[in-house]
Amino acid sequence: MKNIVMVEQDTEYCGDVIRYLSLFGMSVRRVAPGTEMEEFISPRFSGVVILNNDISGDGAYSLVTQLRRNRSVRIVMLSAHDNLDDKVLALSVGADAYLVMPVSMRELEAVIRSLLSRLDEDPSNAPRQAARTPDGPWVFDALNWLLIAPNGLPASLTNAEYQVLRSLTEKAGQTVMRDRIAAALGKEVGGYDDRSIDAVMTRLRRKVNSITGESLPVRSVRSAGYVFAATVDIHPTSDQNEMTTSRMMSHRNGSSADALN
Repeated sequence: MKNIVMVEQDTEYCGDVIRYLSLFGMSVRRVAPGTEMEEFISPRFSGVVILNNDISGDGAYSLVTQLRRNRSVRIVMLSAHDNLDDKVLALSVGADAYLVMPVSMRELEAVIRSLLSRLDEDPSNAPRQAARTPDGPWVFDALNWLLIAPNGLPASLTNAEYQVLRSLTEKAGQTVMRDRIAAALGKEVGGYDDRSIDAVMTRLRRKVNSITGESLPVRSVRSAGYVFAATVDIHPTSDQNEMTTSRMMSHRNGSSADALN
């Protein structure tokens, strides 16, 4: 039997969804945020999980990666953020659909029906974990602005995160001074507050850990800078990267404020 579960703290909204979908013969069970997910990760569970990503911020993305252990689960992420980066991030960590709220009930019903149909047709169509070993290298995908953990899970990067990681991964194992990081962020030496650099690193660490379950192997060197303390493969190579950077920047570099997101 296929299940439909909704992880939502708004009981009134969840009730509206349950009542509407019941008109189409769908039975939906509400699960409160913070509930243990073992039941849904278990191979015995098969169905669709509707997840509101606004209930727990980046924790929602971590939950998606947990649910992806079960290949018989389909995930619909609801979000109040009509933002391409958020959508790409959700899909990259394993969500099957990303719907912006307020979502049309007809659209939600159609998406769920389609996902259930795919489960019925062939459960093996579920996205699979990348065939990489936990002790393998990190991958800095400069073309797609991703940092891929050894377990194969990717974290999408903002402009600031991309520039910082590019400077660190190109000198992996070596200390990269703060003024070099500032320059990578497009700031004059001495014109970029140390706390701002630390804030970018803090957000990046949290994001990578939340999405991939891995700790970012970047170590702080007191009064100096940072070092990427792990093996990392850079794709494309440095020569290819130089050819594509200007093209990517025209798409990803919106404003100076965006550099701190």
